[in-house]
Amino acid sequence: MASIDLIADFEDGIDRIALPAGLDFTDLEIVAPIDFIADTTITVRSTGEFLAYLPFDPTRELEASDFVAVDIIEFSEPRFQTREDGLDPNGEYRNVTLKRSNPSGQVVSVTLTPSNGTGNNAATAADYDAAPIAVIFGPNEFEKTIAIPITDDNLVEDTETIALSLSAPMGGARLGAQATSELEIIDQDIEISIGETIVFADESDTPVTLTFTRQGQLDRVATAIVAFQETTRLSATFPADFRNLALPIRFAVGETTTTLDFPLVNDNQPEAVEQIEFRLTAPGDLVHFGMNDRGFIVINDLDTDVVLSQTQYEVNEAAGSVTIELLRRGNLDRETRVLLSTTDGTAIAGEDFRHDAIVATFAAGESRQFLEIPIIDDALVEDSEQFNLILSAIEGATIGVPQIARVRIQDNDLGIPDNPTASTIAFATSNYVTDEDGNTSATITLVRDGAIDSTARVQLDLAPGTATANIDYDNTSLAVTFDPGETLKQIAVPILDDLRLEPSETIQLSLSNASSGITLGDRRSATLTIAASDPITLDFEEYDNLTAVTDRYSDRGLSFSRNALVISSAHRLINDRSDNKFGGNFETSASGVNALAYGVDDHITVNIAEGFESELSFDYASPFFTHDVVIFDGLNASGNILAKTTLAETAQLDFPSAYSRFESTTIPFEGIARSIRFGSHTNKIAFDNIQFG
Repeated sequence: MASIDLIADFEDGIDRIALPAGLDFTDLEIVAPIDFIADTTITVRSTGEFLAYLPFDPTRELEASDFVAVDIIEFSEPRFQTREDGLDPNGEYRNVTLKRSNPSGQVVSVTLTPSNGTGNNAATAADYDAAPIAVIFGPNEFEKTIAIPITDDNLVEDTETIALSLSAPMGGARLGAQATSELEIIDQDIEISIGETIVFADESDTPVTLTFTRQGQLDRVATAIVAFQETTRLSATFPADFRNLALPIRFAVGETTTTLDFPLVNDNQPEAVEQIEFRLTAPGDLVHFGMNDRGFIVINDLDTDVVLSQTQYEVNEAAGSVTIELLRRGNLDRETRVLLSTTDGTAIAGEDFRHDAIVATFAAGESRQFLEIPIIDDALVEDSEQFNLILSAIEGATIGVPQIARVRIQDNDLGIPDNPTASTIAFATSNYVTDEDGNTSATITLVRDGAIDSTARVQLDLAPGTATANIDYDNTSLAVTFDPGETLKQIAVPILDDLRLEPSETIQLSLSNASSGITLGDRRSATLTIAASDPITLDFEEYDNLTAVTDRYSDRGLSFSRNALVISSAHRLINDRSDNKFGGNFETSASGVNALAYGVDDHITVNIAEGFESELSFDYASPFFTHDVVIFDGLNASGNILAKTTLAETAQLDFPSAYSRFESTTIPFEGIARSIRFGSHTNKIAFDNIQFG
């Protein structure tokens, strides 16, 4: 009896007796006391093995409820969930939990086997590893967490189910009632695709709206980058036709479609159909791309220009008139009117030719016009004489190159002229204008009068006016050569096209170093004006929360004071599960989820290195205070004040959306602005979509 357990402190109705593995109450032989002298004994009925005895108690009667099995192993839940990446829906690393009750203090084990679920959402062998898993409990372990190997693919799928079962308990363990369970695989994948892979646009329809779609998980923000590039065929070129090589896209929580505005360079030059390729790249967390990850923007140019068909015309004085051909290029769908006028050279209006200006009208579909300029046949013996043709726009077109030509009148009278005319070279006009945006050169026309039967050379020099040499233009002098008989020369002056915000600027042109026998005419100097650059808009969407702006737009010639911060909406930070919970009290800004704010000082300052003209526009939210915005002609809020406005309070909304109501305003001014002071109260205003010019 010494090896048999003595249970000395058993209280009926309170304590229970643990049974070894594999036994239950029906397997026991219980012998109660006889004649008040024996103890209660418990043996195995089939083998006679003594298990335990209890001291004498004539009132005790053992029942099934007084016994309990040991080492029961079962699933802790009838259903588990995991993300496809191995995390549970709360982002924690766990899959399936087994629990052990009434441990015996021995090592026990069980086999866990995953298999395909049932129904339409059953997982298959491609979704998980079906190999059985041995689960071992140490002597004092009550719970085990098991990772079912899940295949983390890039497919957007519905929630799928794996069937789980326990078998083969060992070490005396037995299976509990929850011997089966199921594991739901929640797919976290996000697939972003291009909505329309071929987008047709007119060059003037800038910006072009691109559409993107999302499938899969919708309870988080999804991001990517759209990269733009030239194509191998029908290519639009950077930066002449487009200025952005990459732009971000962002899907808000629950959003399945989003758009991106892509600006084109709308120039005045007729061009053939062009293409820009765009691709999805830089996928955000859990994002992959669908089959439609590449697209094309097809640009149809609606520009029209009119040019002279040639730069030099020859006519005999006796011909009565000279025929001038005009060519119209580009879009021919509308009516176009241009003006052909003349200026004197060595030929004089009213003496050598009729000088009335002529209006040429192109009907829809018409590409050529022929105009007649009367030539006066006099009886004077003269050298050959020249006059100039100048083409200018009236309606429906711009003027291309060439827009200036020379007409040479050959004298038909017998005799020798008394005073042969010397050869002179001059600028065709005193003022030239070109756009910087999309252009790499400006066309300058020189004219040659007098004797033209020899080669003539001259030097074209460039000096800064308000433009800066080697920043706005190449200041290298240009050698110009007129061949014998040539009376007009067009020279391409290099313009440096950059992304910087600039006002209109000037270059001073002059002629020098004329070759032997050549004199410089009265117009030996001229001015080339580079028109103001296109407006620049900042929406701050490409930056993270609390990014200091400072010199991040230095390529545009802009710099911000150190207190200027990009701030994201608190709603975005929550959805992104950001560790940085300090965000703006707005749901969305005018352009998305970011705006510009400041947390110290009572204002921020923006410097524009080159300056800009015309107007300043922006959106703002200020529900609690009025704020001043002041525009200066000097850097760092110095110099003369060009404009000042007080921003009214915007609508007050409830927190956390107090700053969600943005208003738009435009401030016009005269002069060149080089700095702006925004705001009057710390941390009480948000700005967005700031447009300069």
